Amino acid sequence: MSTKSYSKPVELYDAIDLEIECKVSKYFTVTIPKVIRERLNIIPGEQVNVGLSMDQQALLISKTGQETTTDNKMIVRDNNLISIPTELRRSLNLNKGDKFQVLTLKDRIAILRKEPENLVKRIN
Repeated sequence: MSTKSYSKPVELYDAIDLEIECKVSKYFTVTIPKVIRERLNIIPGEQVNVGLSMDQQALLISKTGQETTTDNKMIVRDNNLISIPTELRRSLNLNKGDKFQVLTLKDRIAILRKEPENLVKRIN
């Protein structure tokens, strides 16, 4: 039985750090920052792809197009939130309140990279 890969290679040296961060809510949602919504031309009600970087330290968000992908498809809510799928939360070892550094790649992909202090596994 084959398994699907939800990971994509991303060249971070080409990524632009937008010097903003976003935070995982208690419901495991994240607000797509306004600058990302504008660059990717994302509006509420649209579908976006949500995937995982190959190093499993970042969420990748892109506008849904004609390409075939194994990424999760999520609808952007009216308040610009998206839910983080369970399998991606587990892969990223996400906890409520974790922060992401926000980057963009050629104005086509938003990269929400876990901030370094969140990369250490928590012992609870």
